[in-house]
Amino acid sequence: MDIDLYKNIIYYLKIHNIPIEVIGKVKRKNIIKYSKHYILRNNLLFKELKDRYLKVVKDLEVELLLYMLHTHSLGGYLEIKKVLKKVKRKYY
Repeated sequence: MDIDLYKNIIYYLKIHNIPIEVIGKVKRKNIIKYSKHYILRNNLLFKELKDRYLKVVKDLEVELLLYMLHTHSLGGYLEIKKVLKKVKRKYY
């Protein structure tokens, strides 16, 4: 997720107000609309689904996450299909 949108949703969920920096009626409405589908846990953003919560990954975290799931010893050198399946199961 775009870092600005990530920060704005967290701000809105904490303060119940839109950050002053957000300019434009459409952007403001979008933040309110998007925020309805997210929750905060330990200052981390999660997407609410019917049966589970997915941790929201910021754009700048994607590369590291893929590295950890594929290459790192904890990831076990999974093939790409397995890595993507694992990512989709836990992250948004």
